[in-house]
Amino acid sequence: MRICELLALKLQDINLKESTVVIREGGKTGKGRIVYISDDTYKALQKWIKVRTPERKFLFYSSTNESMSYGM
Repeated sequence: MRICELLALKLQDINLKESTVVIREGGKTGKGRIVYISDDTYKALQKWIKVRTPERKFLFYSSTNESMSYGM
């Protein structure tokens, strides 16, 4: 998964039951795809989803912006 794809993820893009992430539009090709997450990633996402602010649009965000950028 490319960093730009990770930063563009939304909560609805993640399926923990199937351990998958849907990338709607790939950073390099512009095509969507499904990637599988590891057990460690699964556990980390479970913890993060419990403590993140649910009103935020993106899965990962900064304290000052709606989404994160490379420079954060």
